[in-house]
Amino acid sequence: MNKKDEETIYREFLKYRDLPPDLWPRIAEDKGSSVLKPSLPERRFVRSLPTTVNKANRESPSRLNTGNSMYLTRNLVGRVVSVGTDPVLLIDSPYTHPYMILNPSTSVGLTTTVTGYSGIASNNDVSSSFGVSGFRSVHLTLDVTSIDAATTWDIYAQSYDSISGKWADTQIVFSISSTGTSYAFIDSLGVGTDIRFKFVRTAGTGTLTNSIGCILKNGIGGSSAGLAQSVYIGGPGISTSSGYPILEGQEKIFTIEESVQLWAVANVTINIHIFQL
Repeated sequence: MNKKDEETIYREFLKYRDLPPDLWPRIAEDKGSSVLKPSLPERRFVRSLPTTVNKANRESPSRLNTGNSMYLTRNLVGRVVSVGTDPVLLIDSPYTHPYMILNPSTSVGLTTTVTGYSGIASNNDVSSSFGVSGFRSVHLTLDVTSIDAATTWDIYAQSYDSISGKWADTQIVFSISSTGTSYAFIDSLGVGTDIRFKFVRTAGTGTLTNSIGCILKNGIGGSSAGLAQSVYIGGPGISTSSGYPILEGQEKIFTIEESVQLWAVANVTINIHIFQL
């Protein structure tokens, strides 16, 4: 290889050095192929896929990636992208290629957290309600930081009746008389579709300063359970109301044409994984 060829190859490399590894083109050697390594300038650049495979992917990506089987044209290289409330660029593809986008589950079964209550409660006060229709159980942690002497409280879970529009007591989840932290668990028989908490003073006077943290567990995929951790993808002007949703625990495969951009946005900050196939 003469010096002119080496300079040409180095200029080609400079085009890709700032790209994430999964966007690098494949390169070929005289005896095989491997991913780009700057320390091996004798290697030459080629397109990432043969023309016939690119054509098949464009016409019917399912031919090559179906079920649990994925057609790999290189070592599986992934990267993590943090997606928040402002649109972020996921992929700016320099050539046609399939990508898998994974919104990983943070635990077994869909899970989310809710602040059930935080503040100073008076007798018969109620908390704001929150939906639990996509979940089988709720784990509760009560933290009491201030309570008057010789005063006791019962905290009820209430369930919403969609017919009458009224709330009904389902169970007493906490009975307290002092500061401290307590735990309770509501299983599927007491979850309903919407719940809230009611504070009842059973003895004494004064108020109750407390917070109730809620962990909603065993959510059902495709329901409201997965929406809190969903990622929405689309073009540069993507929003959570217009984007294509990928729920927590779901993965999607897209074949992206040359120069097409894919953006994403979410309601909260979520780390998603991108793999080039």
